[in-house]
This record gives sequence, C-alpha cells and structure tokens, in this order.
Amino acid sequence: MNLWVWLESVLRDARIGSRALMRNKGFAATAVLSLALGIMAAASMYSVLYGVVLEPFPYKDVDNLVSIAVRNPEQRGWRGSYTVDEYAEFARRATIFEGVAASTISDVLWISQGEPLRLRGNHISHNGFDVMGVPAMLGRTVTATESEPDTKAVLGYRFWVRQFGGDTSVIGQTLVLNGRHRTVVGVMPPRFMFRGADVYLPTVYRTGETPEQVRNVFPTARRKAGVTQAQVEADLGPIITDLAKRFPSSYPPKWRVELISFKETFPSGIREVLWVMFGAVGLLLLISCVNVSSLLLARASARQREMAMRSAMGAGRSRVFRQLLTESLLLGLLGGVAGVMGSWLGLKAILAIVPPGVIPDESEVALNLPVLLFSFTLCLLTTLLFGLAPALHGAAGELSNPLKESGRASGGSRRMGLLRGALVVTELSLAIILLSGAGLFLRTLVRQYTAPQAADISNRLVMRLPLSAQRYPTAERRSAFLGQLLERLETLPGIRAAGLNAGVHPLGSWTFPVQAPGRPEDTRSVNFHQVNAGYLKATGIDLRQGRFLEPADIGARRNVTVVNEMFVRRYFGGEPAIGKVVRVSRLRNPPVSAANDQFEVIGVVQDALHDLNSGEARAEMYVPYTIAGMADYLVIHTAGDPMSMAQAIRQQVYQIDSSQFVDDTRSLETMMDRFIYSRGRFQVWLMSVFAVVGLVLSLIGVYGLLAQIVSMQRQEFGVRMAVGASFGDIVRMVLNRGLRLMALALAIGIGGTLLLLKRFSTLLGVADPVDPVSLAGACLCLFATGLAACLIPALRAARTNPVQALRMD
Repeated sequence: MNLWVWLESVLRDARIGSRALMRNKGFAATAVLSLALGIMAAASMYSVLYGVVLEPFPYKDVDNLVSIAVRNPEQRGWRGSYTVDEYAEFARRATIFEGVAASTISDVLWISQGEPLRLRGNHISHNGFDVMGVPAMLGRTVTATESEPDTKAVLGYRFWVRQFGGDTSVIGQTLVLNGRHRTVVGVMPPRFMFRGADVYLPTVYRTGETPEQVRNVFPTARRKAGVTQAQVEADLGPIITDLAKRFPSSYPPKWRVELISFKETFPSGIREVLWVMFGAVGLLLLISCVNVSSLLLARASARQREMAMRSAMGAGRSRVFRQLLTESLLLGLLGGVAGVMGSWLGLKAILAIVPPGVIPDESEVALNLPVLLFSFTLCLLTTLLFGLAPALHGAAGELSNPLKESGRASGGSRRMGLLRGALVVTELSLAIILLSGAGLFLRTLVRQYTAPQAADISNRLVMRLPLSAQRYPTAERRSAFLGQLLERLETLPGIRAAGLNAGVHPLGSWTFPVQAPGRPEDTRSVNFHQVNAGYLKATGIDLRQGRFLEPADIGARRNVTVVNEMFVRRYFGGEPAIGKVVRVSRLRNPPVSAANDQFEVIGVVQDALHDLNSGEARAEMYVPYTIAGMADYLVIHTAGDPMSMAQAIRQQVYQIDSSQFVDDTRSLETMMDRFIYSRGRFQVWLMSVFAVVGLVLSLIGVYGLLAQIVSMQRQEFGVRMAVGASFGDIVRMVLNRGLRLMALALAIGIGGTLLLLKRFSTLLGVADPVDPVSLAGACLCLFATGLAACLIPALRAARTNPVQALRMD
C-alpha cells in the first residue's frame, strides 16, 4: 500500500512539474538545451574514449594478453621485438604463459591478374590464433596442432570484402603469396585486425631458421592467472640472462624484464589527446550544469511567493523540496534524452575529423549500451546534484516576507544573489580554461605549419618500393635494382631529380645511437638516412661544408657520411667535423650485418629534420644506400603535379621487374597533411567547439543574472532617474556589476589555466604550455563577448520609464 501511495505521489509531482515547466517555456527550453549540449558532448567523447582506449580489442580475456618487455631502467622505452631464435627460447622455456605467439608486420607479394599487389601480411605463429582466442567467421583458423600450417592462409575481413566481394567460395582457393602456394582456410571476423593484416600466414618458427626471410618477430603471450612480477622475473630472468650472453649487443648491461599489457603495447596514437578532450568535455558539462543550477536558482527566487503560499496552505518543507527536485529531474531527463539523441550526430562529427591511422583497427566506436548507461547515469547525477541548491532554497523560504511583497518581484535574499554570482563566476572561469586550451592547440598547429623545413615538400612525389626478401635477399641485389631504376627516372621528362631514402624528409627515417671516438657516450638517437647522390637535389637541402655523396661513393659502398649542423654541435662541440670518424655499432646486427661500422665525415648539410612542435633540429647522418640496401622510398621532384608522374614511374618499375609492386604513392604535401597536420586540426576543431559552447553557456549565465537584477531593481532605477541620474549613469551601474564578475572570473580562470597546463603539458603534446598569446586571446575573447552580454540588460535598465517604475506595487 505504501508503495502505491509513493508512486501516486511521484506521478502527481511529475504532473505538477510538467505543468510548471510548460508555463515557462523559455526557461525550460534554455535549461534543456544547456543540459543537452553538455550530455551530447560527454556521450560523444565517451563513445570514442570507450571504443579507442577502454575497450578497443575483441580478443579473448584481453587483460591477460601481454608483451615481453626488456628495458634499461636508466632509459625510457622498452624492447618488444626479438629474433626468431629469441622467440623460440621464450616459447620453449617460459612457464608463466598458457601460450606464446609470434607475429610480424610483413609486406606480402600477391601475384594474380593485373599489377602485382602488396598486401599487409602477418607471419603469425601456428599457435597464434589459439593464443588470441578468436574463432574464424568463415571457415576455420589454423591451430597449434595443424599439420603443414605454412601451406595455409587466413584472410582478414576487410581484405576479403575489398578484394573478393565477400564471396564465400574463397575458402579452398589457392593464392600465390611471396611465391608460395597457400590454401585459404578461413576468414576472420570484422574486428579481428591483429597487426592490421590483410592476410595471415601461419608459420612455424624454429631455432636457426628464417622462414620467408623473417628474422624478427613480436611475441604476444597469454599470461596465466595470478602471475606476479616476482614470478615474471624468476621465470623470464634466466632466459634473458642466457640470451644476453649469446647476443650481448642486443641487451643493455642493466636490464629489467616485465610484462606490458596488450592495451599498452598497441595504444591509439591519440590516446592522450582523447583523455585531454574528455577532461575538456567534463569542464563543458560542468558549465552546463552550473548554468542550469543558476537558472533554477533564479526561478526559485521568482517563485518564493508561490512556495510561501503552499507552505501557508499546509505543504511541509519536504513536500516543497520534493516538488522542486522533481522539476529538476524532469529537466534532466529531457536534457538527457535530447543529448543522447544529439550525440549520434556529435559522434559522426568527431569521427569525421579524427586523423587517419590513429584508431586501432579493431576498435568499434558506437553509441553502445555502456555509453548509453554512462550518459543517463551522468544526466541523473548532474541534475540531482545541481538541483539540490535551488530545491533547498525554495523549501527553506520564510512565510511572512514573500507574502508581504504582494506581487512585487522580490528576487530573493542577498545570500541568493551571492550564490548566483558565484555560479556565474564559476562558469566564466571554466570557459577561460577551455578558450585557453583551444588557443594553445591553435598556436601549436600554427607552429607545426611554420616549423623550419629545409626539405621542400612542394612538387614532390613519394613512392614506396618494398623489395621482397625472397626475391631480393642481399644488399647487392637490392642496390642493383634501385640503381637501375634511378638511372631510368633521371631520363623521364617532367622529373627534375630523383632521391632515395629509407624514410621521408621531414617525417623521419631510421634512428640509431652514434658514438664519436674520444667523446662522452651519447645514447640519444640520430636519424640515419640511406640516400643516393641526387638526394639533396631532390629534396632541396643545402650543403654547408665539404661535399655530398658522389656516384663513386655509392657504387663502391664506401663508409663515408654527411652529417647535419646539429650533429656537429652535439658530437663535436662546433669543432670542424670534416675528416672525423663516427661509429654506428647497431649496423653490425641483422638485418644489415655490416662488417665495418665506422664512417668518415666528408660533408655537412643544413638542419633538415625538426621536431615540428618545438622547432628543434634533430641530429642526422647520410650514408650510401648501397651499404645496407634497405632504402625503399623514392622522393621525386617533378616539374608539375606530382601525381601526374605516378603511372610513368610505375611503368619504369615494371619494365625492370614485372612482379615488383609500388606502394604508398602520394604527394609529400598530402603525406604531411595526413600524418602531421591532421592531428593538430583535430585538436583545434574539437577544443574550439567545446570552448565556444562553454562560452555561450557562460554568457547566458551572465545575461540571465544581470537581467534578473535589472528586473528586481526597476523601482530603484526609476528613483535614481527621477532624482537626476543620467542614461550613462544607469548603464555604468549595471555594467560595473557584470565587469566585477568577469574580473573575478578572469583571475580565477587564469590561475586554473596555468595550473592545468603546467600539470598536463605532456598529455597536450606542447613544448611550452605557458603561452601568453593564447591566454591573452582567451581573456580578450571572454571580455569582449561578456561585455556584449552585460550591455543588453544595462541598456534595458537605462530605458526604464521613471513614472511607470514608481507606480509599481
């Protein structure tokens, strides 16, 4: 019986609250819109965060999937890639795992009809699918007990749809992959995109063997339940000790072994940015809630006489409190429904500007059940929390004073005015933080666009030529192919110069630590460029001293190098570098296995590779590409549109080797936009939207507060004007109130901004978080728009008719 009485009471409160909101449609619409904007932003960003960071992978019990990490405690970073022999030792001797799989990121040559195609392959160990714990969507996978696993292939879902149109008859077909016939036995589900592969090539890894020239693999292990760090060290420590004795150059003198979770091993490239954006959404949601609370307080003040009448007629304080809180919950539900409905569009907008290649292939970003539960829980909590103050105020009113006001707009006590003022200051302070963040991201993007780039990116075509290890197993054969191609390209009309490298300026290249004999050891990495004699002409980099590499150096595979000015400053303290000798000991290891790791400096070029955020140059060295034969990027300086030359260059490749595929054909400007500038734009656009919405909501709060003050003090303004106050006097009087609030908000907001930026500068990815320009711009923007919001009620107050104001009851 009590339950039915309670339900009836709740429904009655809901009906009364609904009628009350319908009588004041402007207030209801503003409050619902404020909440909807906050909930929409929060739900959209949480959808992305949930799909990209919290639950990005579909694998079985992903929390127990780990990588074996060996790190130097004195340095950052860790090693997770190992040779086949090292992996075989882990798989044979480790006892803390249920299974240890090996995987690769491999270029796989598929020769079918038409041009040869490069596939993204994964030479996965024959037990790999068992370890990952995901069955095939079509057909079957390969298991650890499979006979002849290296004659089978499993297709990725996207490749299957793209290349075979989703044809189920692909099961049983034979594909020629890397020159070997493999039978397709299965197709994986859409979200199984381990290492982003088009095709999975089951492989048996044994000590002393390099199947299909695979030398290095990435172990992924399934940890047994309850394994501690002490057990990890006890189990893997002896294995690492033995391996360090066999391969001393591959392990630091001091090392520590630990297990890294799968989520930490393969994080999204924008994980840190997403957390920052989620924090920004939290600020925006807080602004929305504070704004609604301010509106509810204003409404509670205006309804004091109504609440007093109810109390006089016998309604207890708990009854009044419950009624006002019910109205707050109704607003919250309406705002939550509108926000969740709008979050679908918000999510589409966010995904449209997310930089390519930064979300894990397995991630599924959608408005799923966890996101919806989060959104509605957030909605109810915020409305309950921020509806408490207005409800308490409305329920605690006195009986006599409101009734004596007899219809005059009382507006509430001084304490209520101070509380609303504090809420408005809070809104404005949070808006300053959002505006400053948007300004900082904008400055960072501008710094990236204006960073010094000695390598010209205009009219440059970039093409990748991944030479198959099966068909080009030695540096000599690879170098012969590349040399012949470069000779052909130099004769093509429309090509001004052809360069070759193992990377792309200004995006980077290989990195190695370098030792300068007689100098203190420096463990910092140097960008290692494997280039041809025409590389400077192709990129536009200037020679400063000495000479650059010549065709004779390239053909004779001479151990000579050209370094940049930063290299000279780092290793030689500005002393003349020509004739000095440096060592790159890592070159003695596979896959280069160089007999000589010493290089004589013959020239110095300008700094061409910079950190695009800070503008700081990186140390670089250029060596003949024939030494390692690992260069795989062409940089072509064209006379016109770079892409117009792509087909002609491909034809030259096919004339030399009809089975050699060409990959990643783009203009250098497009590559820069895709891999560098797109991330900065994503941050700027998203933070700017949050900042603008937060600013608008804050201005609504300022306007609403001053508008209520003007309404409350019409008689006072009438008296002042009757005794001689001018139009300007009244305007200044109202403006002073608003400007005092903004001044206090600016002081608090600036302090909060400096504190947050200093604390989270690393997550923000900025070199100098204390940016006076961004902070000044945010303050100026808030002041200008806030002044406009204050001016409207000030002008309204100044137009008060003294006669009509004095006639009010």
